[in-house]
Amino acid sequence: MTAPHSSSDLVFRASAATRFGLMAAGGGISVLFMGLAWWQEGWGLAAIMGGCFAAILIPTFIYVRNAYTAVTSTHVGRAGITGRLRAVPRAHIAAAVRARLLQPRTPALDNLFLIDHHGRQLLRLIPHNRNGDQIDQIVALLGVPVTGPDEPVWGKQLAREYPVDLALYERRPYLFSLSIAGVTCVVIFAVIVAVVWSAS
Repeated sequence: MTAPHSSSDLVFRASAATRFGLMAAGGGISVLFMGLAWWQEGWGLAAIMGGCFAAILIPTFIYVRNAYTAVTSTHVGRAGITGRLRAVPRAHIAAAVRARLLQPRTPALDNLFLIDHHGRQLLRLIPHNRNGDQIDQIVALLGVPVTGPDEPVWGKQLAREYPVDLALYERRPYLFSLSIAGVTCVVIFAVIVAVVWSAS
């Protein structure tokens, strides 16, 4: 279900500093790796490396630019990469679960899971900035009972103890990270072999 939002709604977005920091970090890392690729193998590998980074960074930048959370007197919703708002009626929200989810090599991220009267998850909200101020404000506005672990937890533990829906990669983050790392290494190795083979 979607709901329109007006100028009177409370809307949360990533701050300008967050957007700029992400663009600067992503752009800097991509330029560094492209430079190393060019120095080692020339423009062919640099172009391939640039394409790989672009495939990751461009959708990320678009998401950060378009994503927002809106709270109105009747609905709570969030928008993703397309900017289209997905909202649920506030009357359907009976409780919330708040948890800081652990992920490998990254700080724990605050999450708010909205639960209906039947104990089912309606919507999941995450802050658009790293601090917890946005979640604090949403909790205060909703005025529903909030439960959750006091300390940061892994997804598997949270899904076992609370009525939340988590993706497989969140319940098995290390396995997912190893799988991604393995696939990435294979792809990079294949690209390097192809470039060296074509140049010989």
